[in-house]
Amino acid sequence: MAKYTSTGRPTGDGKGQPPPWSNVYDHEKTRDVINSQPLLHLTFPTQDEEFPTVAYLVGKFFKYKNKPEALYAHGHLQEPIKYRLETDREVRGPGLPVTIGASKINSYVLGYSGFATGYTWTSTAVNGIAHLLPVSEDFKEERLAVVNNILEGFIPERSTHIRPIGDDLKYISIIRIDVNEKRSHTHGIPAALGFELKTDVEDKAVVDNFLDLLLGGRDSCLAGIWCSDGGRS
Repeated sequence: MAKYTSTGRPTGDGKGQPPPWSNVYDHEKTRDVINSQPLLHLTFPTQDEEFPTVAYLVGKFFKYKNKPEALYAHGHLQEPIKYRLETDREVRGPGLPVTIGASKINSYVLGYSGFATGYTWTSTAVNGIAHLLPVSEDFKEERLAVVNNILEGFIPERSTHIRPIGDDLKYISIIRIDVNEKRSHTHGIPAALGFELKTDVEDKAVVDNFLDLLLGGRDSCLAGIWCSDGGRS
Protein backbone atom coordinates (compact mmCIF):
# COMPACT_ATOMS: atom_id res chain seq x y z
CA MET A 1 0.00 0.00 0.00
CA ALA A 2 1.24 3.48 -0.83
CA LYS A 3 2.52 5.57 2.07
CA TYR A 4 1.52 9.16 2.78
CA THR A 5 2.95 11.96 4.81
CA SER A 6 1.57 15.00 6.64
CA THR A 7 1.86 18.76 6.21
CA GLY A 8 5.29 20.30 5.85
CA ARG A 9 8.18 19.00 3.80
CA PRO A 10 6.91 15.66 2.43
CA THR A 11 8.92 12.50 3.02
CA GLY A 12 6.39 9.82 2.09
CA ASP A 13 7.05 8.04 5.40
CA GLY A 14 3.37 7.58 6.20
CA LYS A 15 3.42 9.43 9.54
CA GLY A 16 0.56 11.75 8.67
CA GLN A 17 -2.85 10.76 10.04
CA PRO A 18 -6.15 12.63 9.82
CA PRO A 19 -7.42 14.11 13.08
CA PRO A 20 -10.24 12.18 14.78
CA TRP A 21 -13.69 13.17 13.59
CA SER A 22 -15.52 15.24 16.18
CA ASN A 23 -19.02 16.64 16.09
CA VAL A 24 -18.91 18.35 19.48
CA TYR A 25 -20.61 21.75 19.34
CA ASP A 26 -18.21 24.67 19.71
CA HIS A 27 -20.13 27.92 20.04
CA GLU A 28 -17.18 30.25 19.37
CA LYS A 29 -16.25 28.47 16.13
CA THR A 30 -19.88 28.21 15.11
CA ARG A 31 -20.44 31.94 15.64
CA ASP A 32 -17.34 32.68 13.56
CA VAL A 33 -18.59 30.49 10.69
CA ILE A 34 -22.18 31.79 10.76
CA ASN A 35 -21.20 35.46 11.07
CA SER A 36 -18.83 35.15 8.10
CA GLN A 37 -21.63 34.04 5.73
CA PRO A 38 -23.29 36.55 3.39
CA LEU A 39 -26.39 34.35 3.24
CA LEU A 40 -27.76 31.54 5.41
CA HIS A 41 -29.83 28.57 4.24
CA LEU A 42 -32.49 27.73 6.83
CA THR A 43 -34.12 24.33 6.39
CA PHE A 44 -37.58 23.78 7.86
CA PRO A 45 -39.40 20.43 7.93
CA THR A 46 -42.50 20.57 5.75
CA GLN A 47 -45.68 18.85 6.87
CA ASP A 48 -47.04 16.21 4.50
CA GLU A 49 -44.26 16.88 1.98
CA GLU A 50 -41.40 14.65 0.86
CA PHE A 51 -38.76 17.36 1.12
CA PRO A 52 -38.15 20.24 3.55
CA THR A 53 -38.50 23.94 2.71
CA VAL A 54 -35.40 26.15 2.53
CA ALA A 55 -35.39 29.89 3.25
CA TYR A 56 -32.47 32.10 2.23
CA LEU A 57 -31.91 34.80 4.83
CA VAL A 58 -29.25 37.18 6.09
CA GLY A 59 -28.36 36.40 9.69
CA LYS A 60 -25.92 36.81 12.57
CA PHE A 61 -25.36 35.63 16.11
CA PHE A 62 -26.25 38.55 18.33
CA LYS A 63 -26.95 39.23 22.00
CA TYR A 64 -29.74 41.68 22.74
CA LYS A 65 -29.51 43.33 26.17
CA ASN A 66 -29.87 40.72 28.92
CA LYS A 67 -31.33 38.01 26.67
CA PRO A 68 -29.22 34.93 25.86
CA GLU A 69 -27.26 35.17 22.62
CA ALA A 70 -29.29 33.86 19.70
CA LEU A 71 -29.10 33.60 15.93
CA TYR A 72 -31.22 36.28 14.27
CA ALA A 73 -32.12 36.30 10.58
CA HIS A 74 -34.25 38.45 8.30
CA GLY A 75 -35.36 38.52 4.70
CA HIS A 76 -38.20 37.17 2.58
CA LEU A 77 -40.03 34.27 4.22
CA GLN A 78 -42.11 32.03 1.98
CA GLU A 79 -45.76 32.22 2.96
CA PRO A 80 -46.00 28.57 4.12
CA ILE A 81 -43.12 29.10 6.56
CA LYS A 82 -44.34 32.50 7.74
CA TYR A 83 -47.86 31.13 8.22
CA ARG A 84 -46.60 28.21 10.29
CA LEU A 85 -44.41 30.48 12.41
CA GLU A 86 -47.47 32.61 13.09
CA THR A 87 -49.99 29.82 13.69
CA ASP A 88 -48.21 26.63 14.82
CA ARG A 89 -47.86 27.95 18.35
CA GLU A 90 -51.58 27.28 18.73
CA VAL A 91 -51.00 23.60 17.93
CA ARG A 92 -47.51 22.64 19.13
CA GLY A 93 -46.23 25.60 21.07
CA PRO A 94 -44.13 28.54 19.87
CA GLY A 95 -41.52 28.11 17.18
CA LEU A 96 -40.52 25.72 14.41
CA PRO A 97 -37.56 23.31 14.27
CA VAL A 98 -34.88 24.57 11.89
CA THR A 99 -31.42 23.53 10.71
CA ILE A 100 -28.74 25.91 9.43
CA GLY A 101 -25.66 24.44 7.77
CA ALA A 102 -22.62 26.57 6.94
CA SER A 103 -18.92 26.18 6.17
CA LYS A 104 -15.92 28.48 6.11
CA ILE A 105 -12.84 27.82 3.97
CA ASN A 106 -9.66 28.74 5.85
CA SER A 107 -7.05 27.92 3.20
CA TYR A 108 -6.30 25.81 0.14
CA VAL A 109 -4.10 22.72 0.19
CA LEU A 110 -1.99 22.18 -2.94
CA GLY A 111 -0.15 18.88 -3.03
CA TYR A 112 1.63 16.89 -5.70
CA SER A 113 -1.56 15.13 -6.79
CA GLY A 114 -5.32 15.49 -6.90
CA PHE A 115 -5.52 13.27 -3.83
CA ALA A 116 -3.41 15.78 -1.90
CA THR A 117 -5.44 18.80 -3.01
CA GLY A 118 -8.21 20.29 -0.91
CA TYR A 119 -9.09 22.78 1.83
CA THR A 120 -8.70 23.46 5.49
CA TRP A 121 -12.15 24.35 6.74
CA THR A 122 -14.63 24.65 9.58
CA SER A 123 -18.28 23.69 9.30
CA THR A 124 -21.32 23.73 11.54
CA ALA A 125 -24.83 22.34 11.64
CA VAL A 126 -27.00 24.45 13.93
CA ASN A 127 -30.28 22.94 15.12
CA GLY A 128 -32.76 25.00 17.06
CA ILE A 129 -36.21 26.52 17.30
CA ALA A 130 -37.17 29.51 15.14
CA HIS A 131 -39.50 32.20 16.47
CA LEU A 132 -41.02 35.04 14.47
CA LEU A 133 -40.47 38.36 16.25
CA PRO A 134 -43.86 40.10 16.45
CA VAL A 135 -44.37 43.54 14.93
CA SER A 136 -45.35 45.31 18.15
CA GLU A 137 -44.09 48.01 20.50
CA ASP A 138 -42.89 45.31 22.91
CA PHE A 139 -40.41 44.02 20.31
CA LYS A 140 -39.68 47.26 18.43
CA GLU A 141 -36.32 47.95 20.11
CA GLU A 142 -35.16 44.35 19.68
CA ARG A 143 -36.16 44.32 16.01
CA LEU A 144 -34.34 47.61 15.40
CA ALA A 145 -31.21 46.34 17.17
CA VAL A 146 -31.22 43.20 15.01
CA VAL A 147 -31.55 45.14 11.75
CA ASN A 148 -28.76 47.56 12.73
CA ASN A 149 -26.49 44.69 13.77
CA ILE A 150 -26.99 42.91 10.47
CA LEU A 151 -26.42 46.16 8.55
CA GLU A 152 -23.08 46.56 10.33
CA GLY A 153 -22.15 43.16 8.92
CA PHE A 154 -22.50 44.55 5.40
CA ILE A 155 -20.49 47.74 5.90
CA PRO A 156 -19.18 49.00 9.27
CA GLU A 157 -21.18 51.99 10.56
CA ARG A 158 -23.69 51.55 7.75
CA SER A 159 -26.65 52.03 10.09
CA THR A 160 -25.34 55.43 11.24
CA HIS A 161 -24.99 56.84 7.70
CA ILE A 162 -28.49 56.22 6.37
CA ARG A 163 -31.87 57.72 7.20
CA PRO A 164 -33.75 56.34 10.22
CA ILE A 165 -35.56 53.12 9.33
CA GLY A 166 -38.91 54.45 10.57
CA ASP A 167 -41.98 52.52 9.48
CA ASP A 168 -39.89 50.24 7.23
CA LEU A 169 -39.28 48.17 10.35
CA LYS A 170 -42.90 47.03 10.34
CA TYR A 171 -42.46 45.27 7.00
CA ILE A 172 -39.31 43.29 7.82
CA SER A 173 -39.68 39.63 8.78
CA ILE A 174 -37.25 38.79 11.58
CA ILE A 175 -36.80 35.41 13.22
CA ARG A 176 -34.83 34.42 16.29
CA ILE A 177 -33.32 30.94 16.45
CA ASP A 178 -32.72 29.55 19.93
CA VAL A 179 -29.88 27.07 19.41
CA ASN A 180 -30.08 23.57 20.87
CA GLU A 181 -26.39 23.04 21.62
CA LYS A 182 -26.88 19.36 22.48
CA ARG A 183 -28.24 18.72 18.99
CA SER A 184 -25.88 21.02 17.06
CA HIS A 185 -22.45 20.18 15.68
CA THR A 186 -19.12 21.78 14.78
CA HIS A 187 -16.36 20.15 12.78
CA GLY A 188 -13.30 21.20 10.85
CA ILE A 189 -9.90 20.48 9.43
CA PRO A 190 -7.91 23.39 10.93
CA ALA A 191 -4.54 22.25 9.52
CA ALA A 192 -3.58 20.78 6.18
CA LEU A 193 -3.19 17.01 5.98
CA GLY A 194 -1.12 17.10 2.79
CA PHE A 195 -1.00 13.32 2.30
CA GLU A 196 1.48 12.48 -0.44
CA LEU A 197 2.39 9.34 -2.31
CA LYS A 198 5.95 8.30 -1.56
CA THR A 199 6.52 7.81 -5.29
CA ASP A 200 5.43 11.43 -5.93
CA VAL A 201 7.71 12.79 -3.21
CA GLU A 202 10.68 10.97 -4.72
CA ASP A 203 9.83 11.82 -8.35
CA LYS A 204 11.96 14.84 -9.30
CA ALA A 205 9.86 15.62 -12.39
CA VAL A 206 6.65 15.73 -10.31
CA VAL A 207 8.27 17.92 -7.65
CA ASP A 208 9.87 20.32 -10.13
CA ASN A 209 6.63 20.71 -12.09
CA PHE A 210 4.76 21.42 -8.85
CA LEU A 211 7.24 24.10 -7.82
CA ASP A 212 7.19 25.72 -11.26
CA LEU A 213 3.42 26.13 -10.99
CA LEU A 214 3.73 27.90 -7.63
CA LEU A 215 4.95 31.16 -9.14
CA GLY A 216 8.10 29.54 -10.43
CA GLY A 217 10.24 28.76 -7.40
CA ARG A 218 10.80 26.46 -4.43
CA ASP A 219 10.33 29.29 -1.95
CA SER A 220 7.29 30.75 -3.68
CA CYS A 221 3.87 29.83 -2.30
CA LEU A 222 0.61 31.62 -2.91
CA ALA A 223 -0.39 33.74 0.08
CA GLY A 224 -2.73 31.93 2.45
CA ILE A 225 -2.24 28.54 0.76
CA TRP A 226 -0.68 25.45 2.28
CA CYS A 227 2.08 24.13 0.04
CA SER A 228 3.19 20.54 0.46
CA ASP A 229 6.80 21.51 -0.05
CA GLY A 230 7.14 23.98 2.77
CA GLY A 231 4.04 24.73 4.80
CA ARG A 232 1.89 27.81 4.68
CA SER A 233 3.19 30.99 3.09
